[in-house]
Amino acid sequence: MPKTCELTPFERGEIVGLSKGGHSVRNISEILSIPKSTVQNVITKYNKEDCTDTVPRSGRPSTLSERDKRQLGRIVRQNRKQAVEEITEQFNQSLNISVCSKTVIRTLHSMGYYRRTDRKKPLVSEINKKKCLFWCYDKKIGKMNGILLFLVMNLVLNYLEMMLINEFGVEFMRHMQKIV
Repeated sequence: MPKTCELTPFERGEIVGLSKGGHSVRNISEILSIPKSTVQNVITKYNKEDCTDTVPRSGRPSTLSERDKRQLGRIVRQNRKQAVEEITEQFNQSLNISVCSKTVIRTLHSMGYYRRTDRKKPLVSEINKKKCLFWCYDKKIGKMNGILLFLVMNLVLNYLEMMLINEFGVEFMRHMQKIV
């Protein structure tokens, strides 16, 4: 069963008021839609201590409010590739509070933002470009027939004219035209 929020002081007052009014625990539970055990605990505490307040809990309060977290999310969405130090600096300038980068990291993690880097892709050498082109011709284009083969070869030739003519020279182009 999921945990519910803590009762507000008003709700605790309602329970005590209904109890003093002569209602049973079961009746109070049905009226307020609160579990019977919770109603019983509030009434027992009031009878023993004459108080319904909750004891303050240990732990430091959160530095950032919900509004601050939304502002931090807007800053991150503007540029996802910023470093944490830059995000922290922007965040501190936009609000009157000053937080450290560790707090920003922790908050971003709780919001679902994690540090990721783009994968570095190696540059393809000229020899590998040539090998790839011939592989495509041998494996893929060689199995096609008719008009489709003609269209694909024209696309390949246009690509070669635009991209590779300066790199491989005119002889390469003549060789490819003989193949077609």
